[in-house]
Amino acid sequence: MKIDQKRLVEILSLGGYFVLVYLCMQLFSSSEYDWMLEPGENICNLPPDPDDTRDITAPLSLLFLGVPLLIALIRDIIFKDIFKVVLYAFGLTTLIVYWWWSFWGQYSACGGAA
Repeated sequence: MKIDQKRLVEILSLGGYFVLVYLCMQLFSSSEYDWMLEPGENICNLPPDPDDTRDITAPLSLLFLGVPLLIALIRDIIFKDIFKVVLYAFGLTTLIVYWWWSFWGQYSACGGAA
């Protein structure tokens, strides 16, 4: 099965966008005390962050990183390009799941208020 060059470029560009999203999410979701983690410890071992800004950075990061994918998805729905619709829907779903995990999911296993 031969992959069309245009489709390969779309897949690679989405992969590059995922790298950008990963780096931005790591930057925005980091805690003041993340440097204190030793090997084998998890996020629950950290003291509570008194200056927690996740309530501001989480929605802003989803807005700035998710809107380009949403616009591309809507554009390709209108143009009826099924391959790109599936690709961008997968990308947007992956972005939302990773966004949730970065800002709240990893803290939900701790049991206390995150």
